[in-house]
Amino acid sequence: MASGPIVFDEYLEYSKNFEKRHCVDLSEVALEGARARIGDHGVYHCGSFFDLEFDDDFFDCALSLHTIYHMDAGRQEIAVRKLLRVTKPGHPVIVVYTSPRTLLAKL
Repeated sequence: MASGPIVFDEYLEYSKNFEKRHCVDLSEVALEGARARIGDHGVYHCGSFFDLEFDDDFFDCALSLHTIYHMDAGRQEIAVRKLLRVTKPGHPVIVVYTSPRTLLAKL
């Protein structure tokens, strides 16, 4: 969810053992950046994660880095539930949630 242009080299490691990396983002520019980094290893979906349809149990792993806290509070649980729904049972769903309102962000 919200893959962005995959600017950090360590983010490339996240999908190296998977056949394909599905990149979802609202921004076509961000997806073009991702395409420049991973090329044919990626499948690119432009649009809102809420509006894009993926089958249940489709992904081997789902990852959301610093995205969900940007959503309205009422939609955050919906987003996490969708990540769980589209990921195969027993497979990892990783959510990194850091709010800009935390003490750490103010230091």
